[in-house]
Amino acid sequence: MAVLEARGLVRRFIGGDGAAFTVLAGVDLSVAPGEFVAIIGASGSGKSTLLHLLGALDLPDAGDVMLEGRAYRGLDPEQLAAVRNRRIGFVFQFHHLLRDFTARENVMMPWLIAGESVAVARARADQVLDRVGLTPRAASRVTVLSGGEQQRVALARALVTTPAILLADEPTGNLDPHTAASMHDLLSGLARASETAVVVVTHNRALAQRADRIVTLEDGVLHQARTAEALA
Repeated sequence: MAVLEARGLVRRFIGGDGAAFTVLAGVDLSVAPGEFVAIIGASGSGKSTLLHLLGALDLPDAGDVMLEGRAYRGLDPEQLAAVRNRRIGFVFQFHHLLRDFTARENVMMPWLIAGESVAVARARADQVLDRVGLTPRAASRVTVLSGGEQQRVALARALVTTPAILLADEPTGNLDPHTAASMHDLLSGLARASETAVVVVTHNRALAQRADRIVTLEDGVLHQARTAEALA
């Protein structure tokens, strides 16, 4: 069974001239447990819009998304928030960390929001920080961390609840090539080790080549799946 399935997603927006335009025109996507899927496409093709729909950050004008067999449509805001917090991990180009908190405290946050005890949240955060190589920096405020370290904290935060799926939007777009390569290793290795499915929107050829499957968003629809070798 697919861990995530999108059926006939349509998303329209109103332009500055008041006219409606369609960004997504009937997108279908199925992601298996533990699968790594890369979504590529030109700037402005709707990749981020699609990721927002997959992550329940926005709702489509038509179609639906199902996570672990449960449709988003019909869930109230509180239920959607619970799904996002416990079953979906997010990593963005800009890490969106809480600047006044330590690396550990940032990673603890999803568990604390879910009502877990501080002791359990701390223990789980330390486990995941160790997996991304940040144990020595766990007690450091994120403002003193390098860009690569901050993005690793963001990845640890995304994985701390062992979500069903990790959604990443240009996760290495703000990093230098060496640091980006390290993040590629973490994305393709850590998520798979925990059997979390991964969907990445990226322009980065090296990251896309690590995916099990590559799909292209063009003219509002996802085109036939491609193998990583297609980008070589």
